[in-house]
Amino acid sequence: MSLQTFIENQLSVLKEILGTTVDITTEEYKFPEIIIIGDEKNGKSSLLENITKCRIFPQDRNFCTKRPIRFILKRDPICDSFSVKGTAGMEIFFTNEQDVYDYLSDVFREMNNNSVSNEEIVITHSGPNNY
Repeated sequence: MSLQTFIENQLSVLKEILGTTVDITTEEYKFPEIIIIGDEKNGKSSLLENITKCRIFPQDRNFCTKRPIRFILKRDPICDSFSVKGTAGMEIFFTNEQDVYDYLSDVFREMNNNSVSNEEIVITHSGPNNY
């Protein structure tokens, strides 16, 4: 089932519940976005792991996540993979969570101890169980 079909099915159920006078289209539907902001060592990476069900976010006793991360879920009935963009504009593809975790750990480790960057890392996870 495509994402479009899934949304249309969910909207038809919502229309039944609310009554047929409600006019909702898939063009008006916007996916939720979550922004997580907090002090160091307050569990932001753990929260992201629990929301996404992906153990890819490095955690450390010291200051660890040093760049903003945008995480995108895409439904793909065939492929289960990750793409990571952000380091010098390159896009790298991974097939498992551990490789993404190791890559992000290396990126953050290579930065100076107390430095941070505004350069965003975009991680896209495509998989059959993403809704």
